[in-house]
This record gives sequence, structure tokens and C-alpha cells, in this order.
Amino acid sequence: MTITPHREDAPDAGSAKAAQLILEDRARVLAQPTVPDTDGDALVLLSFTVAGRAYAIEVIHIREVLARADVSRLPWAPPAMAGVINVRGEIVAVADAARVLGMGDTGSDGPVIVLDGGGHPLGLRVHAVDAITTITSTRLVAPEVDRAAGDLVLGLTSSAVVLDPRALYADPRLTNHPQEPT
Repeated sequence: MTITPHREDAPDAGSAKAAQLILEDRARVLAQPTVPDTDGDALVLLSFTVAGRAYAIEVIHIREVLARADVSRLPWAPPAMAGVINVRGEIVAVADAARVLGMGDTGSDGPVIVLDGGGHPLGLRVHAVDAITTITSTRLVAPEVDRAAGDLVLGLTSSAVVLDPRALYADPRLTNHPQEPT
């Protein structure tokens, strides 16, 4: 991302003209096409922040991102579950990403990333949604074994921990029912 230096003829900060210039600069940067590396299969990742740490999930597993969602807490729900939301008439369970990853509580006002698990959506409340990036699969490094969320990690990039949505769906912390070993 490029930052435009302050110009002497720039409008006063906080004015409508200054806001318009900032939005035009951001639109110009975001309109740049992403060019994936050519030495492997491309992975398109949505990066997000949980407790000050960068995470990502492949976009192909994401149904939508809700900037704001009123989560209704359920009695007797597992601690990692934030509750449920209504998405256009469909009830979607929402997990608190910070609790799932062992980092406390996300809070009640972060965005919700809705994952599509083969017809059974799962919401993941995070602190902030950052960007969409494209990398090659060869740049995804195998995860370290001793990480707190090791069983949920698909791999590591230079800037984020990539989570495995299939592992999230299978995580026993997100259900009230004990799971039998398979």
C-alpha cells in the first residue's frame, strides 16, 4: 500500500474533500490486481486478526463476512461458542476465534466470518478482517507442532497462520457432544 505524502494544497484534515481524497487513494490501491507467484498453485487467503495476531483462511471456504452481527448466547453452549446468529433466516452457530485459539475472548462487536462447511455454516468471530492476499501453495510452510492451535493450523505464511476450516468443524471444543475416536 502506498501512502500519499502531505501536500501543502491538501484540504484540511477532517473535511469532506480530505475524506474524498483518502477514499480515492484507497480505492486506487485496492483496485490493483493481485498477481500470484507462478511457481505453484495459487491460494487466495482472507487474513484477519485475533488478539493482535494475524491469521488467514482460504477464501474458497468462506461464504461471507459480516461486519456486524448480533450474536445470541445459548445456555449450556461450550465455552468456545459465542452463540448463534440469524443470517437471512438461517441459524448459524458462531465460535469465538480467541477462545478456540486459547487467547481469551474476542468480545461482542467483532466481525463474523461465515465458513461454508458443505451446507452447515459456521461463524467465526474475530477482532478485525484485514485483507485478501494471494500466495502460492509452495510458500505455505508446515506448522510447528507445539503451537497452541496446532491441530487447527494448515500452514504458515510469512505474515499469518493459516487455519484449516475442516479442523474447525471437527474441533470437539465446538460441540456439547463428546466425540468418539475414529
